[in-house]
Amino acid sequence: DSKIKALRRKYGWAGVGWFWYLVECLRSEDGYHLPYSPSLLDSLSDDLKTTPVKCKEYLDLCFTLGIFVLDGHSFYSERLSRDMAHLDVVRAGRRKAGLASAASRSDPKKYDNQKFGHMVRR
Repeated sequence: DSKIKALRRKYGWAGVGWFWYLVECLRSEDGYHLPYSPSLLDSLSDDLKTTPVKCKEYLDLCFTLGIFVLDGHSFYSERLSRDMAHLDVVRAGRRKAGLASAASRSDPKKYDNQKFGHMVRR
């Protein structure tokens, strides 16, 4: 993608690695947002073995390119947020189905021991 190529031109392959590091950081946060603050820049610079100034310069380029979106005092990736929202819906559906399945098996009136005798009951 042309945006990632622009990062690579300016920062080399390290810039691509930084991008994926930031995506992983965003992924681990509630709401998939990170605060954009001096303390974040300090933390990132430690993790990425660079300076807070270079981290700010990198993130500002990401905002300019549209890779990340600055929203007041935090930033996020539109694509990551969209993809994770879809995954969250899928997970919720699977959880609901699993709970319904477990509830149906736990009802002794509905549990057919002949049919499911091989299953371990808890």
